[in-house]
Amino acid sequence: MKSRFVVLAPTLAAARRQARKFPDAGVAAPRSARALAGALASGATILVADPPGRDPRWEAEKRRIFLPGAPELLRNAIGGIVPGESPDGPVTAGGPARAHWVPGNLTDARARALLAAPPVPALWIVEDFRRVRISPSVSRRLSRAGVRLAALRALRRAPISRPGTKIKGKR
Repeated sequence: MKSRFVVLAPTLAAARRQARKFPDAGVAAPRSARALAGALASGATILVADPPGRDPRWEAEKRRIFLPGAPELLRNAIGGIVPGESPDGPVTAGGPARAHWVPGNLTDARARALLAAPPVPALWIVEDFRRVRISPSVSRRLSRAGVRLAALRALRRAPISRPGTKIKGKR
């Protein structure tokens, strides 16, 4: 991906309309996420084009796509994080697990299984947003259980700027 920016909107048509302000920007929508994957690989910034009014479905999609980055200490010690399906037995030095490293896809069935196997750490780390395949109901269940999702490689985002304001890095 050559663009430093990707415009994300609820639909590709809305993203294209907003992208007119940024001549070299790519466009993406939740159902067409190829440009988001490219942005993840290249470090491009995602410009979020929120529609007027509040749309619960759009808000849920943004929560799924924009996972926070894994805390730096966890990122540096990824080998020491307990895998999602940890073996039975006592936890060794360092005390109980504080995070789950969830390799592969995080699906509804897998999330329910992880919730049913205490202790349940408050932080689950996935590789990136494309690995999260959970339904809104399971997402709410995780939230009620105090579980936060983070991504090892997270997308960088910025709101679409109002006329006259500058986006960092944009000439």
